[in-house]
Amino acid sequence: MRVVRGAVTLEPPIRVEDILTRTWPKMHVGEADLGDYHGALVTDGGRAAMYVTKIANTDQKNIILAHLTWHWIKQALKGQIDLTRQCLVHVPREDATALAQIEREADVFASELLVPLEVLESHIDFPAEPKTEGEKTYMEQRTIELARQFAVPSDVMKARLKLFAARRRSFRPNKGPFRRR
Repeated sequence: MRVVRGAVTLEPPIRVEDILTRTWPKMHVGEADLGDYHGALVTDGGRAAMYVTKIANTDQKNIILAHLTWHWIKQALKGQIDLTRQCLVHVPREDATALAQIEREADVFASELLVPLEVLESHIDFPAEPKTEGEKTYMEQRTIELARQFAVPSDVMKARLKLFAARRRSFRPNKGPFRRR
């Protein structure tokens, strides 16, 4: 995929803005006052501009740009203006409309791009299901650290760890304080 090839490495953090400027040098990425919107993609004849709300921090900006990148890839040639209210990965959508499904797909793309499970696995040093208070506390702290390391909001990292745990119930790390012995 062209987006992934634009990344220097798949090790975190993956900076979407850097990938976009290397892959599509004519794409404009900027900040704007978007009201209650988080991001906006404006396309016209195969060209695009992505705008992120001015109040977004670096990690929020990263996930918003990843979300908008999916819209760019899927809809770039349609010349549509696409405003996105929620760019948080795996946020339950209130309605079962076609638009809600499109937004969920963009959320999944963004989370897969920024926190690939195969890469995440090498950074997990705690069990999938904590058994003690100490393990639970450590896992909460590490979740925040991993979110910073992968440059995503904490709720995105929590969702990715939950998905990882669901797929790998028996996972026990090979490193860290809770490694297999």
